[in-house]
Amino acid sequence: MVTGIWLVNLVHSSGESGYFLPLDFRVYAPGQNGKTKNDHFQAMFAQVVAEGTIQARTMHFDSWYASSENLKVIHRAGWTFSTTLKSN
Repeated sequence: MVTGIWLVNLVHSSGESGYFLPLDFRVYAPGQNGKTKNDHFQAMFAQVVAEGTIQARTMHFDSWYASSENLKVIHRAGWTFSTTLKSN
C-alpha cells in the first residue's frame, strides 16, 4: 500500500537486489466497489495460485494483511508466509 495512492499490489522478488516483478495490482476504492484491502489480497493470491505461473511458495507481507482469514487462505493453499503482528 502506497500512502495516498490507494493501490494494493502483488510483487514477486527473487531475493536479489533490485529484482521485482509486478504480478497484479488493484485500486483500493471501498466507496466504489465495496471491497476491502483483504478482499483484494485474497483475490490476487487466488489468481496467482490458479495460474500456477510462479514457483514461489512463500509470501511476505505487512501486518495490515495478517488477518486470520488471510493466513488461513495461504495455509490452505500449501504456501508458507511470514508477517508481523500488531499487539492488539
